[in-house]
Amino acid sequence: MIEEMVKRVIERIRPSFQVDGHDLELVEITADNTVRISLCGHCKGGCTGSKLLLGLEVERALKKKVPLVKKVQVVDRAECLD
Repeated sequence: MIEEMVKRVIERIRPSFQVDGHDLELVEITADNTVRISLCGHCKGGCTGSKLLLGLEVERALKKKVPLVKKVQVVDRAECLD
């Protein structure tokens, strides 16, 4: 149930990321309800500050719509680092 709710929120906020040349994807939801996402786009593995801010934006949106979410972690994925 939580996974479907998280996916719906991500699909709602994804266009605002894509407009700025970024994208995000759900990697996993851990047993303690930590949502792990990857951010792709302009930075290609850099821009630590931008990733932090974008991660906080995602966390805010998810916690507002899915109160079971404890936190959001941004992880690097090989597909994003090409």
